[in-house]
Amino acid sequence: MKPVVLVTRKLPEAVEERLRRDYQPILNPEDELYDSRRIVAKAAGVDAILPCHTEKFTA
Repeated sequence: MKPVVLVTRKLPEAVEERLRRDYQPILNPEDELYDSRRIVAKAAGVDAILPCHTEKFTA
């Protein structure tokens, strides 16, 4: 079973393809800016989060 990775923003196609190959990614094809509540909700049960500089994480 591949690790599940939440990807918070749209990435270059080559990067997303590599993620699909090596992981089970939850991608953001519309490139929405997730607020912290949405990140927490989407992150339920994932193994990792691949954030970008636009996300704000709180305690």
